[in-house]
Amino acid sequence: MNAETIEKNLNYPCRLVYFDSVPSTNDTAKELAASGAPEGTLVVAASQTSGRGRMGKSFFSPGGTGVYLSLVLRPRGEDALKITTLAAVTTSEAIEKVTGKVTGIKWVNDLFLDGKKVCGILAEAVRDYVVLGIGIDLFEPEDGFGELSDIAGGILPYLTADDERLARRGAETANCFFKRYSGGITDFYEEYRKKLFIMGKELTVTSSDGTETVTAADLDRDFRLIVRGKDGSERTLFSGEVSLKL
Repeated sequence: MNAETIEKNLNYPCRLVYFDSVPSTNDTAKELAASGAPEGTLVVAASQTSGRGRMGKSFFSPGGTGVYLSLVLRPRGEDALKITTLAAVTTSEAIEKVTGKVTGIKWVNDLFLDGKKVCGILAEAVRDYVVLGIGIDLFEPEDGFGELSDIAGGILPYLTADDERLARRGAETANCFFKRYSGGITDFYEEYRKKLFIMGKELTVTSSDGTETVTAADLDRDFRLIVRGKDGSERTLFSGEVSLKL
């Protein structure tokens, strides 16, 4: 994967910043945004040494198998609240466009294929900007995912040095997002809900109050998950407060 190939496949005027390796594309993008980088700045790395997800979890980011990128966004009004869920829909669309594989969403922002997580999304709001990070496991690593093998998976089997497809995957992720984001975000609730595969399933919810088993019951119009406890009572989950395990 290289900058020239990514730029060739971009349909939107992004300012591309490419690295062979960084600790975290989100951290790099935040540094650029704090220095005045414009909306549409796209940070891409072939690998990350300290990739991370929601709630401080690490994100395995080896070279040659995945796509790791972050976008600098300067959204207006309520658009800022929809970035994570919009990115889940558009990244799923981009994966299908490039690979033909159909992924599902595990609320609120992870993409799954065949029971394994293949993509993580992390949006971080800082003052007047949002940094949107997306990590996609395009290929299964040659040596597998190690201790994460029960959780993580690749969209495609291991393939040596397919830089062209990695670059296309990265560019298409940005293309699909900006197609929906530019000019203001329109309603995408039904598309998100259709891709949400956890409805009716038992989930383990972990929060500051402890851990409990619930059933996913519904999704409200603000993309908050409604769950049903063992006593039949329902409550609404807020994404920043909990983590879910299938």
